Amino acid sequence: GLFKEFFEESYDEVIKEKEKAESVPKGFVKKLNYIAKSIDKKLLEIIKSMDQYNNKLDAHSENISKNQKEIDSKNIIESIEKILKVVQNLKEENKGLTDELKKYHKDVLKLQQELKIAKSESEIDFLTGLVNRRRFERALLDLLNDLKTKKYPFSLIMLDIDDFKKVNDTYGHQAGDNVLQEIALILKTFLRANTIPARIGGEELAIILPGTKLEDAKKIAQRVRQAIENRSFHIDNLRVTASFGVTEAKEDDTIDS
Repeated sequence: GLFKEFFEESYDEVIKEKEKAESVPKGFVKKLNYIAKSIDKKLLEIIKSMDQYNNKLDAHSENISKNQKEIDSKNIIESIEKILKVVQNLKEENKGLTDELKKYHKDVLKLQQELKIAKSESEIDFLTGLVNRRRFERALLDLLNDLKTKKYPFSLIMLDIDDFKKVNDTYGHQAGDNVLQEIALILKTFLRANTIPARIGGEELAIILPGTKLEDAKKIAQRVRQAIENRSFHIDNLRVTASFGVTEAKEDDTIDS
């Protein structure tokens, strides 16, 4: 269930491939397998224990039922004591097994948290905080599918920072990183909550605009372009510009097109 929540692949594929991927915490698959086997073992112990005690209770009940006419008060008390003892033993044994299951449950919750962090790290560009190319392409695929099946439109903006190599060569790579971070902040500030800004390459960024037609996408691109052009980056009054391309998706489009 955890794998289905976080990965699209089947469990077997995750076992084979995901252990090698950076998106999965080290040893995650082994941990999950260990916990799954341990829980399975404990559940089988509980079932076996329940069956054994149920058989004992059935035997005592059958004995009382068969001999109810001849049985005296002393025998009744003895039978009841035996039944109570069985129930008490069952309760104590199940408490131990339940405590162990609770421990494994905590381990599962911990792994779930690890997976959430790993999932976030695998989809977010660490420098800008925008989604990365992998998440960007998955969103594109989903929206292309919605366009074909539900006629739900969307537009795409691609932008490239002009002369970015010159910024790095003149001011250093730290300055270049700061420029990328500032532009990412502009995108987060100027765009609506349902848009998907992404870093898809070094200085290449993209914006997916769900539900937006071409003319509105052009206006958004112009606003962002002007915001970048007017931004001061506090590095010797450095200013940068960016070149934009805008398109509205068509039903026969693919990710590549």
